[in-house]
Parts: sequence; C-alpha cells; structure tokens
Amino acid sequence: MTQKFIDTTLTVDNCEEKGYEYIMDILYDPTNDTNTDERRALEQELSTGNSMLGQPSHTHPENPNSRHMYGFYDRVTEETKILRSIIPDHTLTPSNSKLRGYELVDEVTFDPEMGVEMNEEVIRYAKKGYILGLPFDDVGVEHYYGLYKPVTKN
Repeated sequence: MTQKFIDTTLTVDNCEEKGYEYIMDILYDPTNDTNTDERRALEQELSTGNSMLGQPSHTHPENPNSRHMYGFYDRVTEETKILRSIIPDHTLTPSNSKLRGYELVDEVTFDPEMGVEMNEEVIRYAKKGYILGLPFDDVGVEHYYGLYKPVTKN
C-alpha cells in the first residue's frame, strides 16, 4: 500500500471539514505477513478512494504495535448526508397518513448503522420525498418501517 491512502493530517477533530467521518481505530502494518487476507481487504477498500487512514482517535500506549495504529475514516457522500437525515416518524401510521399528506406504499427495513449500501433503497426514495413511518402491521421486527409517499394535491 502506498502513502496516498494515509493522511497524517486527518484527525477526529478535522475529519468533517476534510469530507470524512471517523469510523474506528485499526492496526495496520504493511510489513507484517500475518493476517494477509485482512490486510488485502483493507487495502482493497482503501483503493476505492472512499476511505482513508489518518490519525487514531487516541494514543494506544498499551499496544506494543501502537506506531501502526491508524484511524479509519470514510468519505462523506451525498448519500451519507441523506442517510443521516432520515429519521422515522413514529407518529405516522397507515390510519393517519392521508390526513398528513402521505400514502403507505411499501414496508422496508432501515438501519442507519448498516451504512449506505444496506440502505440504498430507502435513500433513493428519500431523495424523492418519501418518509418512513410505522408499518401496516407491527410484526415486532426491529428496523421495520412503512414507506410513505407524499400525496400530490390536484
């Protein structure tokens, strides 16, 4: 891996202004031949340009390999911003949706902790003005929501 994937000026304090968000601290030593599969997976992720290594969130003096400790940062995209803005409305129900200007069109799984890839469908609909509310039936499944379309008035 080359230095182009390591930005020693990228920190938890300045990552937002640089267009990144801090994810976690990781141990990365390109000279170590153990965990080569993990290292290759990390290098492949970094090669996409959507992630960067920077300063760790804090020092790790207890770790003898602390000089190989980096912060892992993801690039903040438009989809990331939309994902962060989606807040399910737990007061929107199939029975009150028409009064509130929405129509239940589907039920979806949405978990912002799973990131952009796992929530692509909901992000795509959010761009069109759809919102999340309660599903038609509460089946007791976590992260299960109703997908509501704005009703246009003629």
